[in-house]
Amino acid sequence: MKTRILGAVTIGLLGTFLAFTEGNATAEDNDRVVFFSVPFKCEAVPQIGCGSLSKPILLELQRQPNISEAWLNGTGTVIAVTATDGADREALTSEVKSTLERSGAAGTELTGDDRETALKNFSSRTDWYRGADVDRLSRREAAVIAERLVRRVHAKVSLPESAARTLVTDLTQVVQNRFVSDVKPSKQEFEQEVLNVVRKNLDEKGVEAFREAAAKGMRPLPEDKEEATAAQSKCTSYESRVSRISACLSRLWFCQTREDASRFLPILLRMLQLQNAAASAARGLLCFLFLRIGRVSFPAACLVGRFR
Repeated sequence: MKTRILGAVTIGLLGTFLAFTEGNATAEDNDRVVFFSVPFKCEAVPQIGCGSLSKPILLELQRQPNISEAWLNGTGTVIAVTATDGADREALTSEVKSTLERSGAAGTELTGDDRETALKNFSSRTDWYRGADVDRLSRREAAVIAERLVRRVHAKVSLPESAARTLVTDLTQVVQNRFVSDVKPSKQEFEQEVLNVVRKNLDEKGVEAFREAAAKGMRPLPEDKEEATAAQSKCTSYESRVSRISACLSRLWFCQTREDASRFLPILLRMLQLQNAAASAARGLLCFLFLRIGRVSFPAACLVGRFR
């Protein structure tokens, strides 16, 4: 029993030591990051950032001599810019300001509590997009626009579910190409591509309904009732995630061997997407498994550091 307790304490102390040393390195990196508030929200999908608007600016920032990385948060409200090694902070801030001004974008450096909030959010890099990675936001925007237009059409004419899915897929591809392609089609070419897709999937009545839907623009309207749809989808996703985590916890609780524990623990860690606080909880869980089962294999213990 003493051996088990000693082993559990060792695991906890090792995790704490690793967190402390990583924390020192992270503090140095944090000093090399500046944050600016920016107006890069997507007009068609206000919940996310605009990839096509921010992409050229982020790429231009990364070409500057004192800048190594430029990121946009998922809502399009903040950019994070990381300095190269040895770069002067004032020179970094000046380059960001001048680049934004040349692009016609207003930006204000975040300081104090606003900077600390942005830094905390940025530390995990979750829902942050570096340089050309903002194309992922453009793809999300294209999918939302396509779904919106098809819902408007469906409100006017009856559409089989398979036809609606196909139309959404085809429209998404056309809109996405306009947003992310290096050689963007002209407005006339884009409109013709959209019309070709619509005619391929709908009859004349459906085509006319699509014209009416498109004439209302790509931005969300009150009649689209998208907030209610998004809330329902989010609730379903949350309930599904809770259910999966609960099932995994149950399997862990009834583990009889260290092999079982080592198999199910990584699954739980991935589900939780561990950050600092959760990593501490996971270390406690490892200690519990060590005391209850006898030993937890080294690979499973290492996962605590890997998923911090």
